[in-house]
Amino acid sequence: VGQGARLERCAVFEETQVAPGEVLTEVLAWGPHRVPASLSGR
Repeated sequence: VGQGARLERCAVFEETQVAPGEVLTEVLAWGPHRVPASLSGR
């Protein structure tokens, strides 16, 4: 996870890189993929 990255309610799979400053909110992240995983309403 790069410096300044922000992660909120997400899953980051093994060997996935999160870029410096990247913001991930309610997503599944693996490799270069980012898939929305909305948790709203739960």
